[in-house]
Amino acid sequence: LLTVKRIRQEWARCSRRFFWGDRIDLRFLVTYLLRQFEKMRILDLGCNCGIVFSELNNSNRKFGLELSPKALEFAKYTSSKSRLVQADMLNIPFKKGIFDVVVFFGMIEVMPSYAKKKEALSEVKQILKENGYLIITTLNKDFLTRNNTENFVNYQIIVDLLKENYIFQ
Repeated sequence: LLTVKRIRQEWARCSRRFFWGDRIDLRFLVTYLLRQFEKMRILDLGCNCGIVFSELNNSNRKFGLELSPKALEFAKYTSSKSRLVQADMLNIPFKKGIFDVVVFFGMIEVMPSYAKKKEALSEVKQILKENGYLIITTLNKDFLTRNNTENFVNYQIIVDLLKENYIFQ
């Protein structure tokens, strides 16, 4: 748990305004668990300042997609060995079937409508290998309430969005 605490502190240091969790933020736990993956191609959608990359095993090939140029500048310093791309989740500029793992930390809520959420997940399906992993976390409901947003995504919405194209494990 000390590593999870360190990850949380690093996230807060370089990206304070993007903190949307509470004391138990799944991003930190999932980032810690991702350290087990080796020799995989891993894409972080909405990579922000690149904290996920800094925690991954160096045998992995690391890729980040981010719309914000400012966040990408941070990511360059956090993980210089990652391939970073400025692009939109609705137009992912990677070949089909090349990623073993795609992480989607709190980004599903960014999509303004159910149809756009579904479109983004369809894009992800195209770039995942046949037996690849999609790891999704959602924003903390309290954060969304405090920030007056209606984009809260609960478990049932995630199931509905994924059921056509993904297998749950």
